[in-house]
Amino acid sequence: GDNMCQEEARKNEFSDLSIGDRDLSNWMAELHDDMPISEISMPGTHNSASYGISEGHYNAVVHASRCQSRDLATQLRLGVRFLDLRTRPCGQLCHGRISCSLTLQGAFEICSGFLRRNPSET
Repeated sequence: GDNMCQEEARKNEFSDLSIGDRDLSNWMAELHDDMPISEISMPGTHNSASYGISEGHYNAVVHASRCQSRDLATQLRLGVRFLDLRTRPCGQLCHGRISCSLTLQGAFEICSGFLRRNPSET
């Protein structure tokens, strides 16, 4: 429930980057405030929460459905600013019929924490 969601959000709030990864947490700070959004190439990920496909699916289904290997916090630190979050009416994130381990509320908490630490990224 909500406690699991909050734990997942806290766990992902301060992700570690891998060796060789560049921390792009503040790349938008370099943009001029008057730059139109239409002139910005906004990096994004497809099925952004699919890194957390829930256990219990056949291995082949997991491999075919997992579009991302990095959690949301890491994606944000790597410069992603467009997240493709697919949700069920109950708030559970999913990739089609496959459940992911995060809820929409948990994703919002991760994004909110990132934006509090990186206010230039709005």
